Amino acid sequence: MFIIKTHYDTLYARVLAVRKISLQGLAREMGVSSQQVETWALQLQGQGIVEVVYPPVGAAYVQQVGAQGRPGRSMPKAVKLVLFAIASVLVVMGMIYVYAVRYT
Repeated sequence: MFIIKTHYDTLYARVLAVRKISLQGLAREMGVSSQQVETWALQLQGQGIVEVVYPPVGAAYVQQVGAQGRPGRSMPKAVKLVLFAIASVLVVMGMIYVYAVRYT
């Protein structure tokens, strides 16, 4: 049995492994020009497989579809709510402490 692996497969596998990588980094790893990697990445983007991002500052990069900030590390809503409640209680306690020290 033979497995045929294309440059598209290599590019996609690498993006899955690291979630976000610069076009230059991919080109260096794959041994091709960054223009060629950009062409492949744009074709994969057209299929909805990856996203090519051109930030205002810095180098262009390829990321998983839907990845933002720290992809895959989103907290559940309940955990966020508990953390917000704890932070709110700490703020109120700090305000009470400041009031008690200042006016007693």
